[in-house]
Amino acid sequence: MISNITRKIFSVPVKGIKATLRFFSSIKLRRIRTKLIAAFVVTIIPTLLLGGLSFYNSRDALKEVAVDSSVSTLTQINNYLGLAMANVEDLSIQIMSNNVLQDYLNYDGADQYEYYSLRKNADAYINSLVISNKLVSNIYFVE
Repeated sequence: MISNITRKIFSVPVKGIKATLRFFSSIKLRRIRTKLIAAFVVTIIPTLLLGGLSFYNSRDALKEVAVDSSVSTLTQINNYLGLAMANVEDLSIQIMSNNVLQDYLNYDGADQYEYYSLRKNADAYINSLVISNKLVSNIYFVE
């Protein structure tokens, strides 16, 4: 009983191989040149199919990696710009609330020496802010 089952299992591929051999013998592969061309065609078709399949799979994978990388980069840029803008806002609040600058901006007297002294103190304060903060290149007063 077991030998009949094993014969049936192993007989299926043999029948397939025999059919393939009959096919090739029916083509009349008598010359070596014809046999070589047939062997080349039989081996090149699966190779081309495999190459095309791997090309499309790798193309899709590379697209996915590129999109993920771009999204990650844009997210990091967004986070950095958000922090930079928060830093600039904090700096502007610090500038607006500084007493030296408020005295200079609110001065309406006629004494030129006092005005020059307030201007000098305000410029020194602004220059120290510009030097200590690399996001700010310069600050100007518009009167």
